[in-house]
Amino acid sequence: MMKRKAKSALLLLSCLLLAAVLAACGGGGNGTTTTQGGSETTAHEAASFDLKNYTILCNEFANDAIRKSTVTLQKKIKEQFGFRLETDTDWVRKGEEVPNDRFEILVGETNRQASIDVLTELRNDRKCHSMDYIIRVTENKVVILGGSEEATLAAVEYLTGGALTSLAADYSYHFRRDNEVILLNGTNIENYSIRMPEDAPDTLKAAVEELRVKINGITGYKPPLVSTATGKDIVVQYGTAQYGPVGKVYFKGADLMIDGGHPLSCEAVLKVFAEQLKGSATLKADYALSEEADLKTYFKGTSEKDALSYTCGEDMKFNISLLCEGRVISCPKFKWEITADDGQTARSGLVSGKNGTLTLSASISKPGFVRLIVTPCDENGRAIGGMETFDGGAGADVMKLEQGLPEPEDFDAFWAEQLGLLDQVKPEIISMKEVDAGTLGYVAYDVKIKCVGPTPVSGILTMPVGAKAGSLKAQMTFNGYGYAGVTPVCAPNTLYFNVNAHGIDNLREDDYYKEFEQTHYKYGWDETENKDPKTCYFLYMDLRNIQGARWLLTRPEYDGKGLYLRGGSQGAMQCAAVAAFVRETVDLELFIPWMADLGGKEAGRIKGWVPEANPNVTGILYFDTANLAKRVTCPVRISGYLGDYTCPPSTLIVLYKSFSSQKSLILYQNGTHGRYPKDTYSYQLK
Repeated sequence: MMKRKAKSALLLLSCLLLAAVLAACGGGGNGTTTTQGGSETTAHEAASFDLKNYTILCNEFANDAIRKSTVTLQKKIKEQFGFRLETDTDWVRKGEEVPNDRFEILVGETNRQASIDVLTELRNDRKCHSMDYIIRVTENKVVILGGSEEATLAAVEYLTGGALTSLAADYSYHFRRDNEVILLNGTNIENYSIRMPEDAPDTLKAAVEELRVKINGITGYKPPLVSTATGKDIVVQYGTAQYGPVGKVYFKGADLMIDGGHPLSCEAVLKVFAEQLKGSATLKADYALSEEADLKTYFKGTSEKDALSYTCGEDMKFNISLLCEGRVISCPKFKWEITADDGQTARSGLVSGKNGTLTLSASISKPGFVRLIVTPCDENGRAIGGMETFDGGAGADVMKLEQGLPEPEDFDAFWAEQLGLLDQVKPEIISMKEVDAGTLGYVAYDVKIKCVGPTPVSGILTMPVGAKAGSLKAQMTFNGYGYAGVTPVCAPNTLYFNVNAHGIDNLREDDYYKEFEQTHYKYGWDETENKDPKTCYFLYMDLRNIQGARWLLTRPEYDGKGLYLRGGSQGAMQCAAVAAFVRETVDLELFIPWMADLGGKEAGRIKGWVPEANPNVTGILYFDTANLAKRVTCPVRISGYLGDYTCPPSTLIVLYKSFSSQKSLILYQNGTHGRYPKDTYSYQLK
């Protein structure tokens, strides 16, 4: 009976060993394998190998994936053989020798000599070994080790997938993966290293590691990371090209460049490159790939002193940097231009942008502003698309600026006459139609109100649903120069009236406004009309706004605490007119205000985008924001940009000086009438 059992056990063991040999020779169809020594173990040898005596070890610094694989192996052994092995790391107390006489299953690289020997064998076997692995039983060790962490994990997976029962004394299984070749400009990628800045962001380093893994998965070769040039590198760099938000891959000599103006654009194109990389790929010398990241490239800079603090003749030094998402980047050239309010001849130049920075000096001989424009350019001096210019400057003796043309002597008499005519028309509703407020919890009405002139007051009134009498503050806003109606504006606890400039319909189809534009193109610019204030286009615009304010203050929801006004550009000019003639105004906020100091050109200053005013065209001066400001009694806050030459900074200084009420002015560096950078400098007058 005992002999039969022994024969049955021997037969079973022989079958298992045969299966192991066949598996080793076949390699699962995924590569080639060899077996070395003990590939055909004897029953006696098998009996002398006992897993119960072993502990499962990994490197004390192993990553989570390797550590988890030791647990997987532990569970599989328990499931298959009925006993649980302990897990540990290869940590050794400082000063003590590494123990090599213990029974251990070594997963991955460890400090044990058996691991070191197998790793040396893998490296000496062939260059593209990173996806190869060896499983080997030595005197008192089971070594499970691959040419990379990925290969080690594959080895554990192979072992736990059915090969555990094949383990025996002197067992050895060497897996060699069939690799594909990637050629870079005719050279095998196994001759390349990867070089990138040591201080690269973690996300870029992670993307580089993903590329290494991808190359490894295809070729069995994981390019090493190097810090110095080797002659054949995949160079990951940023901030040294003109691309800004664009990342590019291209050859530069033997090197493959992965290049971007910013780490994020470099990372974006690197990921696309890795995704597209496939086996048997051949990248020729003219290979090119580009990918644009959602990044912002812009200038940041200002004068060394407060931009509003210089005196006439003083040297103004500007320091400018080209940034992409906060990092300095370079471009081939910077084109710079300097003009000033003293009429000096414009100067310009083209300089290297290699360092991404520029220092320039300027001065001005009389009160006013210097304007500096810097444009990023290619090698030929052409502006690079997708990059913003720097448009800013600084002022000298700015508080000595005066209006270029005096206020008309009969200014007050003219407006008294016009307001008297307006008094004869009660602000009665012509129509009031409920429309979609566009915001949950609010109700909106498209309103028309009787007024003097050819068109009524036209605007949209919004308020919170269910507002009670006397519960809401009254606020008005006006839009910039244009030909459209207005839309609802909702604000908490506010009775909000958004008034259109022309008294036309709101919320109409596009064709309606296109037709209006054709018949009113460049309204307010007719010099013949602007000689007489009674024929200026802006007369009835301002009267409609005043009438709208009168009506708003009769609403039952109004809390009786005064009128708040907000407007930008032409809307700021309209706000100033309402504040000048509606005494209930308690707060005024003007952003990039238009039509101030219309006569500034007469004083030799740079003219903005405003209607002509000169000694022969003075009717328009009755609507000059600076003249209206002199009649305002409420607090006012003004803001604008040193690069806005639709409404030049000199005009904002004149406007600021015109207010006699509580006031403040903030001028931001490097902004224009339509570009408002967040990352910039600001200067304030109070």
